[in-house]
Amino acid sequence: MKFLKLITTASVCALSALPLCTTKASADGLFRPDTFKVTFYQIGFRNSTTGTLNPVLNSSSGVEADLSNTGSSLSLASSQTPSTGNWDQIYVLIKNSIKVSGTDGNGCFIKDGASAIANDGTAIVTTNSSESGEGTTTSMFYDGAGDFGPYSPNIASSVNGSAVTDLKEYLVSDSNPTPNGGGTINRFLYIGNITPITISDGSSGTILYTIDTSEAGEIHQNCSKYSFGNLNFNMSVIQN
Repeated sequence: MKFLKLITTASVCALSALPLCTTKASADGLFRPDTFKVTFYQIGFRNSTTGTLNPVLNSSSGVEADLSNTGSSLSLASSQTPSTGNWDQIYVLIKNSIKVSGTDGNGCFIKDGASAIANDGTAIVTTNSSESGEGTTTSMFYDGAGDFGPYSPNIASSVNGSAVTDLKEYLVSDSNPTPNGGGTINRFLYIGNITPITISDGSSGTILYTIDTSEAGEIHQNCSKYSFGNLNFNMSVIQN
């Protein structure tokens, strides 16, 4: 089998409403972070019946990418050999810690060097602009200890122009990256249903993966909480 190449573009304006193309912040607290650093471990396809993962990106050490950069092309992976067969789900495995910086434009800033364990919000926010910088938010559970998902994130996604349905987010371990697989929590796992894709022996091509972070940050509760806003992921599979 020939290799599939992965090309990822972080796009601010291509997928968002016009007002967000002319400003970094909006009045409701949603904003485009100045940095939004995500560490990717796997991106690929999944068989919902067997749970088998078929990665296009597969990096045990992880690849950190700043998704805030407008129109940048991120070389996440190449020369990864995917398995043949039919695949009816997409999945993404990333680190459960995300680095972020920026302001909502209303006097609230991410605090430099701050870190916190996230639940329903993260206190890494300051009203002092001189303290602004890059903070880290880490998720270890959802509504309470032992609650590792499923969670329905504010993420819109599509594959080959068709919407990903029933997208779910889980907190998992790298030792067994499956829903409720146990182990030490250190990863986010996203799984969603797609129109089935067939990868045949000898196929080659390109994976285009576009990520819109124009509303990825949200500061609320009078500058006391940061949480993730809205993300938009789009994948195109071009096979030769």
